[in-house]
Amino acid sequence: MHIAQHHHVIILPGLSDRVSHIAWVTQWWRKEGLEPHVLRVGWHDESKDIRTNLDRIISYVDTFANTGRLSIVGTSAGGSAALNILVEKPDRVERAVNICGRLRAGTHTWRSLDRMSATSQSFKQSVLLCEQKQAMISQSLKHRIMTASARFGDELVPQDTSTLEGAHNMTIPTIGHGLSIAMALTLFARPIIQFIKADFTPY
Repeated sequence: MHIAQHHHVIILPGLSDRVSHIAWVTQWWRKEGLEPHVLRVGWHDESKDIRTNLDRIISYVDTFANTGRLSIVGTSAGGSAALNILVEKPDRVERAVNICGRLRAGTHTWRSLDRMSATSQSFKQSVLLCEQKQAMISQSLKHRIMTASARFGDELVPQDTSTLEGAHNMTIPTIGHGLSIAMALTLFARPIIQFIKADFTPY
């Protein structure tokens, strides 16, 4: 007899590390058969580098993956962290979703990585690590990645730094960084939820 498994979704917030806010707006995902777990990344714990933060999150990955399916979603700064973890743990994480997050440095001036990461070296390290790893991502792994960005502009994250060639890249009909993240988790969350829940074949 088939026994339904839990489908855990780790959600990583942006630089604000607002766990309670994201937990509140995603609680309805439980009605869709998903169990969200919003984890603080520690973007401003400057005594720790991104490696320490990723290792701590990976410990949760291993715990949740032992009790069911597991995917990971990153919002804003959490997007690069989510992809970093998928690349490191492809046998444990089924899918990764980047919502309005920077995945590479890019060549922008006003929205440069240095400027956007001025308050968090961990964030800068995460983006650069993600950019370095992109050359190692196979096409089959790209099929397990989705990105969502604002169709009409994001004042913090340039769209050409938030997508990944070969992945499932979508735009939502919004403008602005915070609003687009909120809408991607609520009103326009259906494609993301369907992507996460779809039948999974590792390779």
